[in-house]
Amino acid sequence: MLDLGANIGIFSRWVKTHYPEAKILGVEPEAGNLSILHKNVESENLATSAIYVQACVAGTVRSVVLDRSKSEWGYKMLDAPHSDAETIPTVTIADLLSLGEIDTDIDMMKCDVEGAENEIFQNCAPWIRKVRTLIIETHPPYTPEALIEDIARNGGNLILKQRYEIGWGLFVLLFQRVS
Repeated sequence: MLDLGANIGIFSRWVKTHYPEAKILGVEPEAGNLSILHKNVESENLATSAIYVQACVAGTVRSVVLDRSKSEWGYKMLDAPHSDAETIPTVTIADLLSLGEIDTDIDMMKCDVEGAENEIFQNCAPWIRKVRTLIIETHPPYTPEALIEDIARNGGNLILKQRYEIGWGLFVLLFQRVS
């Protein structure tokens, strides 16, 4: 399971509660959230089959900064300015799969990356066919239709099963792989 935008680990805990044998690879850029995440997974002894990385998931490797002008659950990545701002590395899906030594299918990918969906899914051909279930929140200007087009253009075999509009142009979508 990939937990992209792991926040404080609530989704990881849910997965481990329902699928105790699951291996989780999570990414969370914000240090405070990551600290709470580690406490949440350690409190239930869930960390034994989980790896968490402090980074932003992106389409290319580079250094970025977090726009902290919104609440802790809505930080966005911005390309790093030429200043002394604290930078955070990015990681691609291919890098994550290599780090986790994942060469099999991805049973579940949860993606809540506060606007980075466009660059992640634009060129997802190397890994999209491995995904069995995708749960994703899209943020404007990236639309569900653009995501569906990117998945199809990159050879993905996922079909949209559920679509929830949560307001302000945000959508939560559930895709499942076609057998």
